[in-house]
Amino acid sequence: MKKLLLIFFPVILFGQSSQTSGCTDNIACNYDSFATIDDNSCVYAIDIYGVDYVNCNGDCINDIDVDGVCDEVEVIGCTDLLYLEYNPLATEDDGSCLTLLLDGCTDASACNFNLNATDDDGSCTYPSETYLDCNGDCINDSDVDSICDELEIVGCTDFTACNFNLNATDDNGSCTYPAETYLDCDGVCLNDTDGDGVCDEVEIIGCQDTTACNYDLNATDDNGSCTYPSENYLDCNGDCINDSDVDSICDELEIAGCTDFTACNFNLNATDDDGSCAYPSENYLDCNGDCVNDNDGDSICDELEILGCTDSSFIEYDLNATDDDGSCLTLIIIGCTDDNALNYDLTANVDDNSCIYEGCTDLLACNFDSNASLDDGSCLFIIDIYGIDYVDCDGNCLNDNDGDDVCDEEEVGACTDPLAYNYDPLADEDDGSCLYLGCIEITACNYDFSANIDDGSCVFPTEDYLDCNGNCINDFDNDAICDELEIFGCTDPQADNFDSESTQEDGSCFYLGCVDETACNYDPNATNNDGSCNYPEYIYLDCDGDCINDTDLDEVCDELELLGCTDELACNYDLNATEDNDLCTYPETGFDCDGNCSDDDVDGLPDDFDGDGICDYVDNCFYDFNPGQEDIDGDDEGDVCDSDDGLSLNEQVEHSLLVFPNPTNGIINIEYLSRNDVLILKIINSIGQVIEIVELNTIGSYITYSFDIESFEKGIYQIYLLDAEKVIVEKVFLN
Repeated sequence: MKKLLLIFFPVILFGQSSQTSGCTDNIACNYDSFATIDDNSCVYAIDIYGVDYVNCNGDCINDIDVDGVCDEVEVIGCTDLLYLEYNPLATEDDGSCLTLLLDGCTDASACNFNLNATDDDGSCTYPSETYLDCNGDCINDSDVDSICDELEIVGCTDFTACNFNLNATDDNGSCTYPAETYLDCDGVCLNDTDGDGVCDEVEIIGCQDTTACNYDLNATDDNGSCTYPSENYLDCNGDCINDSDVDSICDELEIAGCTDFTACNFNLNATDDDGSCAYPSENYLDCNGDCVNDNDGDSICDELEILGCTDSSFIEYDLNATDDDGSCLTLIIIGCTDDNALNYDLTANVDDNSCIYEGCTDLLACNFDSNASLDDGSCLFIIDIYGIDYVDCDGNCLNDNDGDDVCDEEEVGACTDPLAYNYDPLADEDDGSCLYLGCIEITACNYDFSANIDDGSCVFPTEDYLDCNGNCINDFDNDAICDELEIFGCTDPQADNFDSESTQEDGSCFYLGCVDETACNYDPNATNNDGSCNYPEYIYLDCDGDCINDTDLDEVCDELELLGCTDELACNYDLNATEDNDLCTYPETGFDCDGNCSDDDVDGLPDDFDGDGICDYVDNCFYDFNPGQEDIDGDDEGDVCDSDDGLSLNEQVEHSLLVFPNPTNGIINIEYLSRNDVLILKIINSIGQVIEIVELNTIGSYITYSFDIESFEKGIYQIYLLDAEKVIVEKVFLN
């Protein structure tokens, strides 16, 4: 912008004068060529415009690009407001406009993230749930059943199982089934026609009567086939059920009686001897009690006959004799046969108790003679013998209650215990009057149960809760502290309310600490929370700071996993992604991620050698400008450079490059005909990297060359042969 400053200087003429005042500096804007005297009125561009890079008219002194902006104040930058790099202050475009402004989603975590977007337009979309990806698929699905791990419900998924869970999505092996195919889940028969609780499938037909001969223990349904013994006293084999004497005659058929034909009451029909057999009382008697043998007919059996004198008037008379044998010889004479008697009869041979004797006949006399019938005055009495009447004839006391051989009538009564206070050494009979000194207080420690006179010696425990040995009377817990002295409180030194003076634990102890089992410092011994609990920093970490859930063991918790492309070489590489989602996208060979030509030779410029807008990798004429890519003969060599279709700019005799074998396992052979002596061979991988450059020399215009790419990764490789201004490209597949 040019500015014009008009300055008017008044000229006053005062007639003829040779001196003129004014600005005499020819670089000043108001320079006066007529002035001879400088009056300090000079004005310069800096005075007018405040800068020194414009002239007096306000025009730039230096403006190489003639854009009206002085070189001194030019601002280098992007001047195109359609680009992200646009600088509104820039006056000179420096080619830094690179990124065309594009509205879109700029959040890398969004489903519709646009790597090329520069301005977020609020269009970002996200998965509907945290456990879904942008396709609505599960982020975590360990069993690949299309049900996210977070939504899985563990249980029995077999609808035929008893515990089938309609909501279960993951079978945990907990399914239970009926014990048998014919039972339902409650153990009840599926089929039970007769309703007897036995399933039709396991019914057993047979006799169910336990009393029947053919009773079948396993039978569940009776078929009327039961058979029974012919008699109720027989078993199924026809044998007696009851045959106590094992005589093959059933007890029910037995006839009790005497079975001994020698007995008086022998019963011919009896089968069981009942012990009733009766026999003659003696073997010499018959059943009627008559003698079997009685030769003399005296009703005394011959076996019992006793020979002897049967005449009682003879002294030989035998009361037991039944048959007189003629032994009666001496006739009996009755009288006194004792020659000591007064009436002794010398002829008498049988004493008739008529003897008479003399002696003491007084029953009270000590010499009483029971045989005497005539008292002869010889009686002696106790008092005649001992002079006293309280003894018997043998001199023994009649009365001696204490059994001390001293007759009661002669006893002297007093205290006979030498240990007694009133002991009498003359006494021979203790009369219970003994007195003993000692402590007679039953509660005293030295109580003397034998004392009956208190001597003031009683001693008592020092305290009423102690016994005489100083031990506690009541000590329930046997801790040597009397119950009356116990102090209740907390006795555990580890407790926070420990009372050192307590002697008896009362259950009041409490222990401070963290009582929350989910806390990292949970104290199982704590009873009261002291607010010390600490927890993992995040719910997805454990107390050691490790992930609780880390399915892929990459030390990134499942809850923090971000799905995305983790390959730095991919176009959609996500720096924040922790888990690769297999959705990485890569540029096509020869192009970058924006679809622009790649820069494989790393020269800072896109690979478009001829500048025709067609990347070198796909340009059918690498060195010749041919944006239309015309190829009339369809040989992938553009018409402008094809040497054999008559249309090229540099028509030559030479042919295309021959590469074989293709595909290859490593060795590549090339053959090429050229007029040039030196050619350049480049091998480029699928991502545009030049992995080998070789300079080739022709021999007689012909080139043959072999090389090995077996050590490279399998894929597609480009063979570039630069023949002066011509580039021949062939693709090779490495298996």
